[in-house]
Amino acid sequence: EASEGVALASYEGRVSFQDLAFAYPDNQTPIFESLKVDLEPGAVLIVAGGNGTGKTTLSRLVVGLIEPTRGRILVDGLELQQVAPEWWRMQVSYLPQEPSFLNATILENLKIANPQADDAAVNAAINAVGLRRYISETKDGFEAILEKNGADLALGIRRRLALARALVTNGNLIILDEPTGGLDTEGCQAVYQVMNQLSSEGKTIIACSHDPKIVNAARFVLDLNHKPVPRLVNREASAQGDTPQVAAQVSPE
Repeated sequence: EASEGVALASYEGRVSFQDLAFAYPDNQTPIFESLKVDLEPGAVLIVAGGNGTGKTTLSRLVVGLIEPTRGRILVDGLELQQVAPEWWRMQVSYLPQEPSFLNATILENLKIANPQADDAAVNAAINAVGLRRYISETKDGFEAILEKNGADLALGIRRRLALARALVTNGNLIILDEPTGGLDTEGCQAVYQVMNQLSSEGKTIIACSHDPKIVNAARFVLDLNHKPVPRLVNREASAQGDTPQVAAQVSPE
């Protein structure tokens, strides 16, 4: 990756997709194209679509792991491809669909993008995702060493640890790729509550999900099933218990 680039003194959480398109090298048909959406700081956008429609691809584009085939992603007005990768990682709290970890302690993994995080921040994240009992019952607790990049962990534990890692990062942009995938009812409720809390704190959230409780609660849904140009749906959210209430600061242009 690039070792240099532009960095801001602070990132407010603004994201803009300008004529965005992506196609894999061996496929001439783009997964999506002509995507134009502006997200103001504190906006919440739910990205919906079936398998293979581009939800994970869009997440990885915003995180900066891959580059668009056409168009630009702007973050607080800066073109993402010109931003310093190391700085950008500290601005984004990212939950990937298939999380993995370093072969290091739980604590080192939780603080990987925010080494300055204190014990209070780490414990708050663990409590938020409902893993206090797991940490308490694990030999060596936070000092337990993860092996095989976390592959030996139960899926629900692995995904909740990854969510805790994202919370410890404390970025102003939250990227969640299938946040309730593989979780039981308790885990899903923890995710809903985390999303509500992050929204109330003014974080910008992009959540890719097919969870009906998340999608049905959203006011703004980007429908990737609509090809080739995704459709931004603006509708009233329906109440679904503890589901996230979606902010209204999204525009299609």
